[in-house]
Amino acid sequence: MGLERATVSFTVHATSGGAEKTKWKVLSVDHQANGRHSVATVAIPEEEVQQWDTEIEPDDLIAIKRDTTVIFKGRLLNPTIDWSGSFEEISGTLYGPEWELERAHVEGIHALVSGGGHEQLTGVPCIFNPDGVGNKEKDELEFNNDLTADSTEREKWDVESVIKYLVDRFGADVASGIVSYGSTVFPTGADTFYLPHVDVNRRTYREAFSELMERAGYAWKLEPANSLDAQHNLVIQVRGDSTGGTKRKLYLPASGTAG
Repeated sequence: MGLERATVSFTVHATSGGAEKTKWKVLSVDHQANGRHSVATVAIPEEEVQQWDTEIEPDDLIAIKRDTTVIFKGRLLNPTIDWSGSFEEISGTLYGPEWELERAHVEGIHALVSGGGHEQLTGVPCIFNPDGVGNKEKDELEFNNDLTADSTEREKWDVESVIKYLVDRFGADVASGIVSYGSTVFPTGADTFYLPHVDVNRRTYREAFSELMERAGYAWKLEPANSLDAQHNLVIQVRGDSTGGTKRKLYLPASGTAG
């Protein structure tokens, strides 16, 4: 059975050159929540296959737009030949931002050190509120690693601050920048909600976010910003809310509609 084609208006953009791929077909878009992998599939006709090496870079970022709105961004990896259409075509899977979060690990801490300077300490485990004891520098998203200082100079990390720290460090570690909390509406009380001993050392960023949100009782997802770069907006909800933690299929070729 052949693959059905989209009946709604989609465009596909490749970041290498920002070219719009007018002959590519969008087969499906599947957004997930809570760190599960979002994926989309596209088909490229035979006539464009020979342009693959010159127009599409390995690990290229692809953005899918519906009319003027970006609905998915992902990396195109390991395309394969799919004979299920009426002509030979390449069927490619786009891996969403959750895959990006697995490409880097939480390494060390960014801390206030003796003498008042700031430094990245790669040999220090990244643990927020170890054994329930605060280790945050006052008024800044930095660890206070000066163990000789009076304990009153160190604060506990609230959940909102931990999330922001991870986003900021991830943005610093991965040049493209994947996650933004600029438009995030944090749950009420997140800035006074303290969790003891949040150990994310050597976790991937996807694991770190997932474990933190699970302990806090939050559902989360990454929604693509309406731009052709890799940026996604962080959305957080208390678990049990109407849309928290649910899966959302934006487009399936069987129906030709978006949800």
